[in-house]
Amino acid sequence: MTNPDALEQRRREVEQAREELSRSIDQLGTRAIEKRDDTFERVKQAAVPIAIGVAGFVVARALVRRRRRKPILEIGPFVLRQR
Repeated sequence: MTNPDALEQRRREVEQAREELSRSIDQLGTRAIEKRDDTFERVKQAAVPIAIGVAGFVVARALVRRRRRKPILEIGPFVLRQR
């Protein structure tokens, strides 16, 4: 039969391992939340200038297209446009 002292020692070891596991899970959860928040901030910092640049490009492209007038006469590679 097993010794009661050995059984009690094993229970203490298991309880200690359980506490260590709980602490480890809490640390990993905290680290994951910090990583998520950090990644969100980095994406936000990069996305705003990129969005402004894309919007500027789209507006510039629209202005260039708007300024082009339809040709009066097209013959082969030659195009006559009104000024």
